[in-house]
Amino acid sequence: MLALAAGISAPAAFAQPPADHPPGEHGERGGSGMRGDRVKQLTEALGLTEEQVAKIKPIVAEEGAAMKAIFDDKSLERDARREKLKAVRESFAPKYEAILTPEQKAKFEKMKSMRGPGGPRADRKGEDKK
Repeated sequence: MLALAAGISAPAAFAQPPADHPPGEHGERGGSGMRGDRVKQLTEALGLTEEQVAKIKPIVAEEGAAMKAIFDDKSLERDARREKLKAVRESFAPKYEAILTPEQKAKFEKMKSMRGPGGPRADRKGEDKK
């Protein structure tokens, strides 16, 4: 399964700030700051060329907008939101992979596999109860 940016941006894109966290302190979900971080993270992790960065920026922006729309839909239950986000990541993976070299694709796959089912925070449930 292609979980696109899963291991790539999941901690930054999916981490939920505490309820008392002022909005915008570290960037809004899907805001240009988060997309900029995503491009930087992909560039560093995959060793993207300037040409690849130019091609990836609009993909990151489009994916960010799609994910923001899902986060903003307050009618979605947590599991439904998770499934929709997963579907977005999977639908964008081929767009990213089309730009990558075979070596970069291997790194990208490894990054995605680090995410695991349920996201990067799935194993943290109840960690405060130790």
